[in-house]
Amino acid sequence: MTRPSFPSLAVPSRGYVFVVTYGLSGDVGLQALINRFDGVCLRGENGGVINHIADAWHAAAGQAGQSLETFGPLNRLGWQLADSFVESVLSPPDGVRFAGFREIRWSEDAAEFERRLDFLYSFFPDARFVFHGRSPKEVAQLGWWAEQPTQDVVASLERRSELFDAYLTEHPDRGLRLDFEAYIGAPENLKPLFELLETPYSPRLAETWVGEQGS
Repeated sequence: MTRPSFPSLAVPSRGYVFVVTYGLSGDVGLQALINRFDGVCLRGENGGVINHIADAWHAAAGQAGQSLETFGPLNRLGWQLADSFVESVLSPPDGVRFAGFREIRWSEDAAEFERRLDFLYSFFPDARFVFHGRSPKEVAQLGWWAEQPTQDVVASLERRSELFDAYLTEHPDRGLRLDFEAYIGAPENLKPLFELLETPYSPRLAETWVGEQGS
């Protein structure tokens, strides 16, 4: 990619970060923490619009007999779509190191899930993922989840966790897995997140933030 051709994509100097999660997992708090890192702008949910954008590219590529493995002329379309998304939806401020978003709307279909994440990885420079989870049984008792049959909620969240793990198993260099229970009682378990976003680990920040989550 020639960065000057896609000026919005080139705004973050180090790349993009995407928090892949589900609602009431502690994801809003995690977004707040990430936004305390110097030079990081992590937006919230966008209604899953990136899924539709990814699907549009794959539909065009499939019609032309192309794929992310072979690429071809339609790679420019992918960059154009990504550039427009950054300009119109993310709108990161100048001078940021990383930009991205947190999203809870992801398909439970394995092929669809992987295809959409592959689009993000392929067309957003230096993309990296944070897969965030929490005990499905605990989440099932919270907020709107509690209004649904517990067994169904637990099964759905377990399915999503399986997709997170499967993607990282296949692509271990693309990000990391964080679980609420792992760091809420042990702030030092947030160190990999600091490393992923090229930020010196701050015990004070980690401990203060974890304390806020429990208050």
